[in-house]
Amino acid sequence: MNNHIHKILEALKDQKILITSHRDPDGDCLGSTVAMTLALQQLGYEVTAVNRDMIPYRYAFLDPSGIIKTPHALSDYDHQVAIVLDASDLLRLGYDMHALFPHVKTIINIDHHMSNQLFGDINLIKVKAAANCEILYDVLTLMNVVVNEDIANALYVGITTDTGSFKYEATSSKTLRIAASLIDHGADINLIRTNVWENEPFNRILALSEVLDNLKISEDGRLSWIKISQGAILKHQLTNGDLESFVDYPRTITGVEVALFIKEIEEGFLKVSIRTKSLVDATKIAGIFGGGGHKRAAGFKIKGDLLDQEAHIIEKVKQEIDREFSCMDLSM
Repeated sequence: MNNHIHKILEALKDQKILITSHRDPDGDCLGSTVAMTLALQQLGYEVTAVNRDMIPYRYAFLDPSGIIKTPHALSDYDHQVAIVLDASDLLRLGYDMHALFPHVKTIINIDHHMSNQLFGDINLIKVKAAANCEILYDVLTLMNVVVNEDIANALYVGITTDTGSFKYEATSSKTLRIAASLIDHGADINLIRTNVWENEPFNRILALSEVLDNLKISEDGRLSWIKISQGAILKHQLTNGDLESFVDYPRTITGVEVALFIKEIEEGFLKVSIRTKSLVDATKIAGIFGGGGHKRAAGFKIKGDLLDQEAHIIEKVKQEIDREFSCMDLSM
């Protein structure tokens, strides 16, 4: 890690810095972006933070002054170094970084996805980290950043959301020690709780009710899935942030090993979230369709009609579940 920090600091010296992360931002993406931006500003660097999409309402409290901009809202694109956070490849940004920021000569890639494509000139990848913000805690500590309340809140949000409030198996004793340290540095648990988990618009609850009314489960009880059409998304005026945790509901069913949420994000284009419990690797399912992610949380995108593709997706996922269970039986 020390060698990486030395290389990062050398690359940042006297440069204008772009900080960016994946589209459809979640807690770890935004926590990483806010924490790194505030940290580098504290150290005296000229920094611009960018995300293709607007910040979901539940995370807006992390960025009250609006330091994160959309790419086309900038007046200056003359950045020489890009720090890409929590993104397995540059396509995940959702915009063409090289075209929009043609003067970027050095890319610093900090991530925890096992599917990371090592696209950076400097790659700091820690796949055992429970969240990207866990890596950043170490990075900022080694850079002698003073972790104030705002940075502590951002890092804590990233860690607690990516670990499912510390209940996913990637959570380690180190994860919990870092969380405790962030509380010591001023992370406001009440502020985070009320914004992230107790802040549900009524239209989202109505949409969730409709989605769960159509929940399905396979005959063997190992797979459960839900879906939402583009029509329902428009009807309830939902954003991507509104849909973030729907997939957790089918996973809670007793006996279910794999949960899917099939979202028609636009006509003829689907996004599928995958969650698994303990026996099936979510990345193997996502890989069938060209996606990726983590062992317990992954996803992919696919073209096609919702009704037509649903049957195709479910059949392929069932086959992979059966294959994994067959391998377990043979190993016993």
